[in-house]
Amino acid sequence: MFNPDNFAKCREVEKYRHIWPKALTRLLMVAAAAGGTGACGQQEKRSDEGMETIAAPAWAPSEYQWGSRQLPLVDFANDPSPFFTAFKNEWEELEKKEFETTEEFNSRMENERFASRFSKDALYAFPLLDVDLAYNADRESFESSDMSYICWWDTTIPNHAACPIGRTIDSSDRYRGKNAYGAAAEVEKTSGREFYLAVQRKNLEGKAFKRPLPFQYDLHIRCRMPIQEAKGIAGKDVKVIVVRSLRARELLLGVGSSETPTIGNPVEEHFETQAIPFEIRGFVCYDSATGAIVDTVKV
Repeated sequence: MFNPDNFAKCREVEKYRHIWPKALTRLLMVAAAAGGTGACGQQEKRSDEGMETIAAPAWAPSEYQWGSRQLPLVDFANDPSPFFTAFKNEWEELEKKEFETTEEFNSRMENERFASRFSKDALYAFPLLDVDLAYNADRESFESSDMSYICWWDTTIPNHAACPIGRTIDSSDRYRGKNAYGAAAEVEKTSGREFYLAVQRKNLEGKAFKRPLPFQYDLHIRCRMPIQEAKGIAGKDVKVIVVRSLRARELLLGVGSSETPTIGNPVEEHFETQAIPFEIRGFVCYDSATGAIVDTVKV
């Protein structure tokens, strides 16, 4: 028997069928027809006809533009994980071949295929998650505290200052492990990547960084804002993004980091260190609640 309630449900499903995967469409139609006599049978058949798979757009890095006073709350800065993943994939496609001269390799690095996603002329922004800002009423500015963000000149990335911008866990697992004395524990095993800016020293010295130690660069940033305006912003909501341009189209690999599990600390970690040569161009302080830019500091 025809059930008008079921028919109305079928019409509602049919209205959205062009944007739902086939499996989900079938599931919803079965649910709409439950309790009736199959009023959706013909509708289901039509929903399978003319269905097209909509391909997800290819990932592309977000480019930053100077001069804006307002940031969108999404897509204004790059997540390091997909940025480094895409960069590494393109680099591996075009790495130096065994029988390729250096001159041929350097020439190939400049071709349009490699520059299609990552351009030396573009500015790229990344969030700095660990910068601690506090308002200085005497100077009318938000200022970073000592050692809130540090770049290191050490073995992390040879011949570069390494400025951290994040890490990601690519896989995790658990297993039962024993030590040499037979004591057992459940070990949490993770592996992933740590992401860095590979920066030349001259890009840091005399700029927004101070060097309390020969191998350490502390960020000292001052973002100006009048007191009356600053009162309307919660200090914890003021965040920083760093803006930089590509210095070279190559991926640098560091020594990585590992942790061996023990009974007292049953954790096994393996993180690959990846870095991209960048030149820091400046920093942007913004209100993370509204996207309003507090100040832009170019270096």
